[in-house]
Amino acid sequence: MLNNVSIIGRLVRDPSLGGTDHARVARMTLAVDRDYTSADGKRQADFVPCVAWRSKAEFASKYLHKGSLVGITGRIATSNYTSKDGTGKTAVEINVDDFYFLSPRGEHAASVEAATTTATTDTTTYNDNDTDDSFVADGDLPF
Repeated sequence: MLNNVSIIGRLVRDPSLGGTDHARVARMTLAVDRDYTSADGKRQADFVPCVAWRSKAEFASKYLHKGSLVGITGRIATSNYTSKDGTGKTAVEINVDDFYFLSPRGEHAASVEAATTTATTDTTTYNDNDTDDSFVADGDLPF
C-alpha cells in the first residue's frame, strides 16, 4: 500500500514544540490554497495539521516560523479518540518526513541561512539516524 502526501502552504503560527516520554514532537498547521476560488471570487484554503517527531521536531521549532512558505512530504495518519463530552472523534494529520524551505530568501533569511549552514556541516541536528532525511534550502530546488 502507498501512503504518501506532498503539500505546500504557509504556517499559520509558529510550530509548538512539546514531547512525550520518548520523543520530542512539533505540531503545526499549514494553510494550503485550493485550486479554485469561491463563487464570490475569494480564494479558499484548507488548514492541514502536521506533526514532526524527534530531530525533525527540533528542526521545525528552530527554523520554521509563522508565515513561512514550506513544502512538506509525509504520510497521512488517522486516529480515533473519545472527546471530553464522550463523543467519538477522528483526527487526521500529516506525519512529516521532510521539510522544504520555499519562502524567498528575504523573508526568513537568517533562518534559511542558519539551516543551510547546519545542513552542510552537521546533519545530525535534524536527521534521524534510521532514515535518510533530505534537506533542500531555498535556491537548491531541482525545478
